Amino acid sequence: MLYSDLLAKVHEVLEERLKALSGEPTGETTLAGRPTLTSSPSDASTSAVESTTTTHWDAHKAFGASIQNWPIFPDTCTALRRLAKHFKLVVLSNVDRESFRHTHALLSEGPSWDTVTANRDIYAYPSPNSHKYWHPQATEGSKSPFTLILTAQDTGCYKPALGGFRSVFEYITEQPELFGNIGLAQGEEVKDKVMSVAQSLPHDHEAASQLGMRSVWIDRQEAVTCNVTPGGPGATPKWTWRFETLGEMADAVKKELEGSV
Repeated sequence: MLYSDLLAKVHEVLEERLKALSGEPTGETTLAGRPTLTSSPSDASTSAVESTTTTHWDAHKAFGASIQNWPIFPDTCTALRRLAKHFKLVVLSNVDRESFRHTHALLSEGPSWDTVTANRDIYAYPSPNSHKYWHPQATEGSKSPFTLILTAQDTGCYKPALGGFRSVFEYITEQPELFGNIGLAQGEEVKDKVMSVAQSLPHDHEAASQLGMRSVWIDRQEAVTCNVTPGGPGATPKWTWRFETLGEMADAVKKELEGSV
């Protein structure tokens, strides 16, 4: 399922569970489509039931489409520009192409819509696309800091499944010039030349650890989910470095390159 459809389904299922807990009538939900009402108040007409069901489904779809309204962290856009001067940045996202278009614009020209001057379509997946995956910097007028973007729609799986990470490794091997010909020494693998930078411990750092990658945990203090290592608080950390913001990481990179650390 596309991420926007998945969010709509999650919204629907959560509503049904809350109704069940509160004793309200519930609908019969399926992964294929809209809910079918299985019970209703005795005084409700068929048209009223249909109207309510349609309204609820529109709310589910609206939630699924809400990704375009999600803000980015205020330090992220500037930090990405700074990091892109020294690294080839790759997005491996659990969202779909259309949903990421809006976030892509913010990450490229943010931190808010007030600072985005280009048409948002510049940051959309190109159609037609002459490449196997999304090369955002190939689009005229793009200010994207990313060399490559892969969404779950491209990889066919959601993190923490390892398929997306492996797709990145394979593409770096296939297109070394796109990544500055990183050059592998004897016995080195692509995973030795890349690292994962993310907030989610179960979705990103667990997978990176399984693949033998180094990783940087952006430990957002305000985060309420995905900040506990699988196995519980006492489990061995799966990350290599830790910063509270992406801006802090960019500062550390700058100091290291200047020979200060």
